[in-house]
Amino acid sequence: MKRRWLIAIGAMVVLAGIAFVAAFLFTRDTVTVENFEKIAAGMNEDAVEAILGKPSGSRDGWRMTTKELGPDDIWREEILDTYARIWHGSAITITVYFDMNGAVMNAEKEDRLTTIERIQRWLGMEEAAPTSLMPYRIHGGVGPVSTSK
Repeated sequence: MKRRWLIAIGAMVVLAGIAFVAAFLFTRDTVTVENFEKIAAGMNEDAVEAILGKPSGSRDGWRMTTKELGPDDIWREEILDTYARIWHGSAITITVYFDMNGAVMNAEKEDRLTTIERIQRWLGMEEAAPTSLMPYRIHGGVGPVSTSK
């Protein structure tokens, strides 16, 4: 009787292990730097979802301020009504800002911190990276996305 229980428990452990390995091997993280670089200004939300999958969060009613240096060397500021969708991956988080017509205006990526890195920052052992009030331009720059090539 005891032997049957050991065999049953062993079989369950083996099956659970196989299921875990299969889930780990066959799930593909679509939130990657490579896919972030595929996002372009003007794409619609469906096209972004085709690249990154369904978003894991959103921020509606977001107001973005853009600043541009005009031809007369005077800074121009514009406040834009936008909404954002957020994708969390294993290594990065991607936030894409859309205009009210559903076209990509801007995108930013942020490295995800490990638990150890969070503890180090909390203890003051590692300095936090400076944060910008303006989102990163697609492909890493700062400021609004330019649609001209």
